[in-house]
Amino acid sequence: MKMKQLWLFLAFVFLAACAAPAKNVVLQPAARDIFSPEELPQSLINEQIYWQDRLIYLNGKPVMENDPVRQLWDEMNVVSAPIPKFSHNKRYILDRPALGAKILLWDLETGERKWLAKAGEDLPAGAKIGGMAFMPNDDKVIFSYYTQGGDNQIAYSDLALVDIKSGKVESLKITGFLSDFFELAVSPDGKWAATGMVTLDDRVCLLVNLETRSVECLNGEKGWYTSAMFLPDMKHIVYGHNKKIDSPSNIILSSIDGSENRVLVSGLTGGGILLVSGGEIVFVGGTYDNPAYDYVYIINQDGSDLRRLVYLGGRRITNDGPVVP
Repeated sequence: MKMKQLWLFLAFVFLAACAAPAKNVVLQPAARDIFSPEELPQSLINEQIYWQDRLIYLNGKPVMENDPVRQLWDEMNVVSAPIPKFSHNKRYILDRPALGAKILLWDLETGERKWLAKAGEDLPAGAKIGGMAFMPNDDKVIFSYYTQGGDNQIAYSDLALVDIKSGKVESLKITGFLSDFFELAVSPDGKWAATGMVTLDDRVCLLVNLETRSVECLNGEKGWYTSAMFLPDMKHIVYGHNKKIDSPSNIILSSIDGSENRVLVSGLTGGGILLVSGGEIVFVGGTYDNPAYDYVYIINQDGSDLRRLVYLGGRRITNDGPVVP
């Protein structure tokens, strides 16, 4: 396995909260346990997450009897993979084969499936697709793609848009873009995108201005930046950060203009943002006093009231990643 592929593999294991033991690392702030979905804010009741190998509402009830994610995984003969992306209106789902040479669009209302953005036709031959996300109106999909050169390193990478009806692909030719992470998020107004990245310095260039088609940077520390998502105010972004692959994870909120940078949660054994709704952030992570399990947490945007959703149960973690029930 080449180094770049190894890093991507480790990133997914890391997001699953599989981290090396550490002493004297305490979750900050302390979380209070939620034992019933009746304690959830009303705004979160109908939000959906993929948890314990099931697509569920945050109240713990299954979203549908025939889980499309599980169906795709069964068809592709995979046990676990990056979760396919749902459109905002929940009508469409995106996935891609393991080699990432094209995008599958599945219309859950009509059952129609079609392939988009095929390497060698719509994209350069040998291109591989990384992160994917629906644009705010669900009429287009934005995705990252890259080609590899010598020693399996990135030779070229860019963002592109594909129209889900016509299939037309437009490469955006983003100045300075360089990422092959399987993560991509778009702001609610469609003006910004964000991807995961690894940095060896204090410039965190995970933001893409889709209007000027250029990369913009935040101030931060070296390390891993993962699972970035935009807040509804379209002024802030939240993400997970680790200085090293086996170091404690933080959940950090930053303003897009760089004027604010706050640690909301520290002391996690890995952490991944699941969703942002209103002024609340839902994420998954484990703690060093119980490293065999991770849980779903909620915290307010201002850093107050960290809650652990005990009623959803913990997900058991091994050195191979999350255990499928």
